[in-house]
Amino acid sequence: MKKILLIATAALITTVSAAQKMAHLNSTLIIVQTNEYKTAQEEIMRYSQQKQTQLQQMQQTIIAEEEKMQKEGASLPAEIKKSRQKDLDEMKQSFQTFYSKAEKDVANKEQDLLNPISVKVQEAINKVCEANGYTYVFDIGKGALAYISKDAKDISKLIADELKVTEFIPTMEELSKKMGAQLPAGGQ
Repeated sequence: MKKILLIATAALITTVSAAQKMAHLNSTLIIVQTNEYKTAQEEIMRYSQQKQTQLQQMQQTIIAEEEKMQKEGASLPAEIKKSRQKDLDEMKQSFQTFYSKAEKDVANKEQDLLNPISVKVQEAINKVCEANGYTYVFDIGKGALAYISKDAKDISKLIADELKVTEFIPTMEELSKKMGAQLPAGGQ
C-alpha cells in the first residue's frame, strides 16, 4: 500500500511540475538599461549637484565669517564678538539643518523618479509572463532566489524588448564595464 501511495505521489508531483513553466529575470539589469532610468539618473545628478552647490556656498560663507572673526577678534568689543559668534553658530546650525534636508530631498527625488520605472517594468513582466504562460518567474536582481537550475530560462531580454531597450547587455558584469559606477545596488 505504501509503495502504491509513493508511486502515486511521485506521479502527481511530476505532473504538477511539468505543467508549471518557470523562468528567472534580473529586474535591476532591465531597469538600468531603460531610457527612463538614464533620464532619471541625469535629473537626480543635476538635483544633487544643485544641493551640493548650495551647501558649498553656505560652507564658504561660514569659513569667511570664521576667518573674519579671527582677524578682527582681538580688536572687537566683547558685545560685538559675542553677537558675531552667535550669528556664526546660527549659520552652522542652518548648514546642518540644510544638509539633513538636502539628503532627504535627494532621496525623495530619487524615489519619485525611479518608482514609476519599477511599476512600468513590473507591468511589462506581468504582460510577458502572461503571454508566455509562465507560472513562476524569479527575480535574481532582487536576490529572491538562491539557486538557478541550468535549465531555467532568463527572460530579461524579453522584458527589455517589451520596454524597447535598444541595446540590451545580458550580464551585470558587462553592463558594469560599460556604465561604470552608475549602477544601483542589488544587481547580480
